[in-house]
Amino acid sequence: MKRMRILSLILGSALLSGGLLSTAQAENVVISQVGGTAVGTQISNIATLHFTRPPVTPPDPNNPTPPTTVDVPSNPVTVTVAQAYGVIVKPNGTKAAPGQQVVTLPNNTSVLTWTVQNPGNGTDTFTLVPQADGIAPGDVKFYQDDGDGVFDPAKDTLVTSTTLAPTITTTIFGTFTVPAASSITTKTYVNLVATSVGSTTAAPPQYTGGPVISDQNWGVTVTGDATSGTVDKSSYSCGNDVTCAAPVLIADKTTTGPVYVIPGQYLQYRVVATNTGNGPLLGALLFDTLPTNMKGVQVAGNYTGGAGTLLYSTDKTTWTTTAPNIAGLEGTTVYLGVDSNNDSTITDADTLPQASAITLNLEVRVK
Repeated sequence: MKRMRILSLILGSALLSGGLLSTAQAENVVISQVGGTAVGTQISNIATLHFTRPPVTPPDPNNPTPPTTVDVPSNPVTVTVAQAYGVIVKPNGTKAAPGQQVVTLPNNTSVLTWTVQNPGNGTDTFTLVPQADGIAPGDVKFYQDDGDGVFDPAKDTLVTSTTLAPTITTTIFGTFTVPAASSITTKTYVNLVATSVGSTTAAPPQYTGGPVISDQNWGVTVTGDATSGTVDKSSYSCGNDVTCAAPVLIADKTTTGPVYVIPGQYLQYRVVATNTGNGPLLGALLFDTLPTNMKGVQVAGNYTGGAGTLLYSTDKTTWTTTAPNIAGLEGTTVYLGVDSNNDSTITDADTLPQASAITLNLEVRVK
């Protein structure tokens, strides 16, 4: 936070012999206290010369004059308290060492919290301007707390400035939406820059300092793990073609109503699993079971979007790079996973990267 400035009046010395010499000038000094004497207060000071007047000489025996004391006041010297301008924002911090950190998720509304205090001796208005890295500054909105200390956009007030009486502190919430594409540990930096309006408009001799600004109040949000995945299954008719060279879609997640097949007809079940989160999926397995009244024909898999080797299994114990023979089987479960660490098995140490996908194709024949 930049140094805050206060107006200091340098008073002239009162010289009782030969008249009064008075000078006044303004200089900038660091505010050493919060608040202080209210702006506009007049402070007067009068000095006094005290002495004893001796008896009359020569003394009059018929009318003796005792010694007397005399107080002679000086002319009054009056000063008027000018406004001290300052602003205190907490927590403060640089982009390299932010003052606050909040863990958030992609596409979520994040909230950073500051307090803004007027340490001056008069009411002042403070502009609140956002700076940002990772999002556009215009995406940041500031809300002034209603006093309960909890952010609620329905109760708190959207602001671009705040007016505070001397010594008063208010809470300001900075809100913004983390980009939907943010991956794990992505950092979004936001800074609140508060400027004393009074310090930019006051004129000499009451104030000779420049603008009072608090501009190192950076906070950061860190994108957390929003792990998620989707599975979409569809069914294709292969007719009488055991090779299923030209499959025709007959059912997917949008299908409503019955879908009819006949004994002896070849079908292909296509299952696609996609990592839709912002980080890797650990130990991801895609599996499907041959339904009753269906005989297995063949199985195939595909993997897109990352490094690693597809492995197949029918018991989650023995894994192979070649698809299992499911011809004539019924009720068998086929497992498919990505061996990302090349240890020839699938465990939680294997990862399915963000936006990657596994596809399992099961061809069957209706009994």
